[in-house]
Amino acid sequence: MILIGISYFWLSSSSGPEKLFTKYYQPYRGSVVASVVRGDSLLSTEQAAIQAYDNRNYIQAVPLLEKITQQEKSLNWRFYLGIAYLETGDLKKAESSLTVVARDSGSLFYRQAQWYLALVFLKQNNTDQAKEILLVLKKQPGTYAEKANLLLKEI
Repeated sequence: MILIGISYFWLSSSSGPEKLFTKYYQPYRGSVVASVVRGDSLLSTEQAAIQAYDNRNYIQAVPLLEKITQQEKSLNWRFYLGIAYLETGDLKKAESSLTVVARDSGSLFYRQAQWYLALVFLKQNNTDQAKEILLVLKKQPGTYAEKANLLLKEI
């Protein structure tokens, strides 16, 4: 009976991929506005996308962001689209969108995309791919390196 109790406690307290995802995931809260200012005004689709994303209305943000990324090939918008897909549970599309950004070291959101892509893999229970990304990320300077190192210790 004691052995069963210890086994249950050990299994329920272990850090599985889903628990780790929940522990480390927070939607990206950086401002989109700075990347879309055109002169003194914002385009209406972009403004609506910003508002929906900032209000955490990801279901409304997704089609707006899709429209923007079809018209513009901006990696900044693709990053936000990846987060919106993740928030709406569309992990395959989140993976696809974030992968594009994470492969371009010149992107403004290069490190952030790597971090969130690792979390997508973790959410998909693909710890091997998550580890690969985190190992690369932890070698880069900044706060995402620290986060990657902490998460790697728990996987």
